Amino acid sequence: MYRKHGQLRLTVGVEELEEWAEHADAREIDSVYELLFTVADSALLRAYPVLAASDDGGSLSVLARSDLAVSLIFPGPGEFGLLAIGDPSVPVVEDDLSA
Repeated sequence: MYRKHGQLRLTVGVEELEEWAEHADAREIDSVYELLFTVADSALLRAYPVLAASDDGGSLSVLARSDLAVSLIFPGPGEFGLLAIGDPSVPVVEDDLSA
């Protein structure tokens, strides 16, 4: 499969994304998928505000819309994962998960 230089693959959280999408409205789904495509193209930090980040930069929470945050993990080169989708007042980063 051809991959553009710098493009990332979603490798973690695909099932959780599908489950969330079953109960989300179309605008929420569009916002989250647009954000995920931006991550895949390595343009996230230029396009979305960061709400929280882990100390090592391995995970972060970004604002997809004023009422929706997406928390991401970067487990290795060329890949990213979805940790959570939800309320922007409760950002989730990997440091929080181990506590």
